[in-house]
Amino acid sequence: MKTLIFLFLMLGMFLAPAEAASWKFSNGTVAFSIRNAGLTVKGNFGKLTAQVQFNPDEPANAKIEASVPVQSIETGINLRNKHLKKPEYFDAARFPEISLRLIRLEKDGTQWKGNFDLTIKGIRKNLTLPVTFSSDGNSARIASTFTINRLDFKVGESSWTLSDDVSVQLTANLIP
Repeated sequence: MKTLIFLFLMLGMFLAPAEAASWKFSNGTVAFSIRNAGLTVKGNFGKLTAQVQFNPDEPANAKIEASVPVQSIETGINLRNKHLKKPEYFDAARFPEISLRLIRLEKDGTQWKGNFDLTIKGIRKNLTLPVTFSSDGNSARIASTFTINRLDFKVGESSWTLSDDVSVQLTANLIP
C-alpha cells in the first residue's frame, strides 16, 4: 500500500503542470525614431534600469518600474545629443530621467496590454500600450512598440520639419 501511494505521488509530480516562472529584470533597451527634415533619425537611451516582477499567470500582480537617464541619449551625432539635453528639449539638468511605471497589466485573448504612467520633463501621461511576452524557459522578454506625441511632454516646439510623433521601442530581458 505504501508503495502504491508513493507511486501516485511520484506520478502526480510528473503530470502536474509546471509552475509558471516569476521573472525579474536582467537588461533592456529603449530605442526611438522620429522624422526630421524628411529623414528618419534613430537613437536610444542607454543605462535602462528597471524593477520587474512578472508571472504570466498572475498579470494583476505584475510590477514594472523603469527609467533611463536623459544624459544617456545617443543619436550618433554628439552635437545633436547635446542639443537634445538643453531646456527646450529634454532639459536634462532639471529633469534627469524618463520613467515608466506599470499601473495595470491585462491579457486580452492572446494579446497583452498595459496601462502605464510615462513621465518626461516632469509631465506624467497615462498610456495604454501593447505588450508582448515571450519565454524559452531560461529567459524571457517583455517588449512594447508605441508612438507618443513629443509635444504632449513639451519636448521641443511645433515644427514644419520635425515630426510630433516619436516611435518608441522598449525591450526588457528577464531571468527567473
